[in-house]
This record gives sequence, C-alpha cells and structure tokens, in this order.
Amino acid sequence: MRGASEKPTVEAVKAALPAFVGEIDQAPPQFSAIRVNGERAYDLARDGVQFELETRKVMIHEAAVTDAPDADHVEITMRTGKGVYVRSLARDLAAVLGAEGHVSALRRERVGPFSMENAVTLDSLEEMVHRGAASEGLLAVATALDDIPELAVNEQDAF
Repeated sequence: MRGASEKPTVEAVKAALPAFVGEIDQAPPQFSAIRVNGERAYDLARDGVQFELETRKVMIHEAAVTDAPDADHVEITMRTGKGVYVRSLARDLAAVLGAEGHVSALRRERVGPFSMENAVTLDSLEEMVHRGAASEGLLAVATALDDIPELAVNEQDAF
C-alpha cells in the first residue's frame, strides 16, 4: 500500500483505466445541473445540503493515458458517449488508485459532426470578418441538424 503522500505512477493509472472503458455506472458530481426535488444539484451543493445522485449508465468508448508532463499531471484522451462527466471519471479513477484527483484542464475536441478539424480559430474568424467573408467560417445548418429525423408534412398536417 502506498503512503498517504505517495502519488500513483503513470503505470498504475494506465493499469486502472481499462476498468472505466465500456458501459459503466457513473454517479454525477454534486456540482452538476441535475435537478434534485426541483432544485439544481449545484445550488444544493453550494448551500451545503447533503444529497445523493443516482448512478446512471454511460459509455466510454476509449480512454488512454497520452502524456504525463510531470509528477502531478496525467493526460488522458477519451472518446465517450453522451452524459459522461469527466470530473466524475477523475474522481472515481483517483479513488481506485487510493489518491486524490481533479481535472485541471479539459478540451472537448469533438461533438457530433463538429471537430477540431473543422473549427475556426478566433484569429482566422477576425480576418474573415475584416474582409467581409465571415460566412466562410460557418458550416451548413444541416450539419447541426444531421442526426434529427426529417418529416415532410403538407399544409394540413402542419395546421
């Protein structure tokens, strides 16, 4: 068993991570927007109210340690389904390792059809605006609606 001040090794993190891949039960963090008896959990947590949030099934498709820049940080790259709380994953991973942990940086690189590959930097957007071509940075509206089923209706159906 590690001493109280001893940090888990990168190898220990890598060894523990596979238990969090696949469909898992995850308890949301106390500071979340989930409603508890009509109140937001984060409001209750800030007020010091004690409450439990039920676990829910979430999917983590992939998770891997991709860097360890220093003894205090481990970078993990994940591909998840909807509803995954990264802060909860950090909390649960730290608990399995007998440690304390938190998320110090979080970068979402993809949401549905939107990814870093089709992102526009603020600098390039500013340049587009200055030459009157800001719309060059936009994706088609259909991109955001791509996963919503389409239903054709006539005038009577619409009424």
